[in-house]
Amino acid sequence: MSSKKMDHEIKGRVHPLVPEVHSQLLKGQIDRREFLRTATLLGVSASAAYAMSGAIGMGEVMAQSPKKGGILCCSMEVQEMTDPAKFA
Repeated sequence: MSSKKMDHEIKGRVHPLVPEVHSQLLKGQIDRREFLRTATLLGVSASAAYAMSGAIGMGEVMAQSPKKGGILCCSMEVQEMTDPAKFA
């Protein structure tokens, strides 16, 4: 097994709050999504943040069942139609 440390374990390589956020993830105080959001806002690349969260066994993510119901709102610009034969 390699004794090489990850970037978040080397002082000065990442934002000082990244290890704290990683610790919160390990303790279950925040979920994986919140960890990824916060870590990337602190300057960790998305791939490194995924690796950090995957290092504790969260690498496999199952898709959630879709929720039924709700409202879908869409908008679009409607062109004036003076002659239907010329309408694109």
